[in-house]
Amino acid sequence: MKHVKWGAAALALLLTLCLAGCGGYSSHYKTVGCVRTNTEEHVSLSFYEFEGTIVFKMKLKNQSEAALKYAASLEEGEMAVSYDYAGLKQPLLTVRGGESLEETGGYAETGTVYVILESTGKCVNGSFDFTFTQDTP
Repeated sequence: MKHVKWGAAALALLLTLCLAGCGGYSSHYKTVGCVRTNTEEHVSLSFYEFEGTIVFKMKLKNQSEAALKYAASLEEGEMAVSYDYAGLKQPLLTVRGGESLEETGGYAETGTVYVILESTGKCVNGSFDFTFTQDTP
C-alpha cells in the first residue's frame, strides 16, 4: 500500500511539473522602480533594483532573418540574457556591474521569440533594450 501512495504522489508531482513547466517560461522576480515595455518586435526593462527572472514574448511577422539589436547597462550585480527561438534557448549576453554595451546578436525569422533575463542575486540600476531589425550587423 505504501508503494501505491508513493507512486501516486510521484505521478501527481510529475504531472504538475509538466503542466506548469512545459511549453513556456515563467517570470518570477521582485523589483523596485521598474518600467517595462513589451511589443511584438521591441522589449525593454529599466529598474532601480531587480532580482529573479523575467520573460518577454515577442512575435515576429513577415520577417526574413531579423537581427536582435540590444543595449544594456548595469550599475551593480550580474544579469544573464538568453533568447529562445524555435524551441532552442541560447545565451545572448551577460552584463556585470559597471558594464554598458550596445551590440547585435541573435537571429530569428517569423514566429515567437522569448527574451529571458535572469539575475544572479540583486541587480541595481539597470537598463535593457531589445529590438528586432532587418539590418545586418
